[in-house]
Amino acid sequence: MKKLKRVQMMVAITPKVSMALAVIACIFYLIGMKASAYIVIGAIAVLLVIYLILCLTAWRCPHCHQYLPTKNAGKITKCPACNKNIFDEDE
Repeated sequence: MKKLKRVQMMVAITPKVSMALAVIACIFYLIGMKASAYIVIGAIAVLLVIYLILCLTAWRCPHCHQYLPTKNAGKITKCPACNKNIFDEDE
């Protein structure tokens, strides 16, 4: 279940990091550092692809295999579909 905890952390922080990078890219663009802004935008694109891959492959309930919600992913402890603890070591 340690893998699921890592996935949960990544799903929770990736949107926040992407937003911070977007602000940085805007600042770079506004002060005339367009090449740096494009590099940061590329990093955002890579982060979003990683986020989508994690959400579609690993962010699932280990019991019923339904997709887990991505909104407030860092606070989720129970699957909304089967209502079981997603970090149970039983199964």
